Amino acid sequence: MKKGISFILLNLLVITMTSCLKMNLEELPVYENAEISNLRFEYRWWDENIKQMRVVEMGVNNTINTEDNEITSIITVPATTDIFTQEIRDKVTLTNLAASLDISTAASAKPTNGSPQLGIPEDFSKKEFTYLVTAADGITKKEWKIIISEFKK
Repeated sequence: MKKGISFILLNLLVITMTSCLKMNLEELPVYENAEISNLRFEYRWWDENIKQMRVVEMGVNNTINTEDNEITSIITVPATTDIFTQEIRDKVTLTNLAASLDISTAASAKPTNGSPQLGIPEDFSKKEFTYLVTAADGITKKEWKIIISEFKK
């Protein structure tokens, strides 16, 4: 009996909390920007001592040319620390970095012409890549060229 009453009360609660509003909703802006405002690189490794993934962010000096949709980057491997030892630092190369982009609000970015995927360790040794940034409106698209001009270790 208690289960039946609980079930009925739950159904009534669900019905009363459901909204059917379909008119007079605020129109949200549709963003038309397809820009990249920052590019970052990081190195990841498994720390067997603590059974955990570790991450160190590379120093990156970006020159962003919004007229030509081009970013030129100088990547610097950081100095050693207690955690980021010389042994681990020696393993850092352009072939095992993960990259991430800061892009316009609600935009998306995807690699083109065989460029490495973003967010996972990939090979950036080719030093020149292209990514297509699509604005939130789904219409505006810009192809961005990324050039790694220097890798300092």
